[in-house]
Amino acid sequence: MPAKHFLRVDEEGIYSHIYNKGVEQRVIFNDREDYETFLGYLKEYLTPPRDPESIKKAFEVKGRTFRGTPHSFKGKN
Repeated sequence: MPAKHFLRVDEEGIYSHIYNKGVEQRVIFNDREDYETFLGYLKEYLTPPRDPESIKKAFEVKGRTFRGTPHSFKGKN
């Protein structure tokens, strides 16, 4: 479970430890290309968008239209 109040420091030269273990101790990356692809996705995910407005979408909830970043609905209908 991720920490709710985690302060991430983004500074040059800061090391972060990210790890994962495959199910049944399986290999996670089959080769260097798999590993580099993972790093690319991780960097893209962790980098804030240049224009935060560009990721906002118009969406509708119970007949009302909103503009923002939609998230998966997890409650009951």
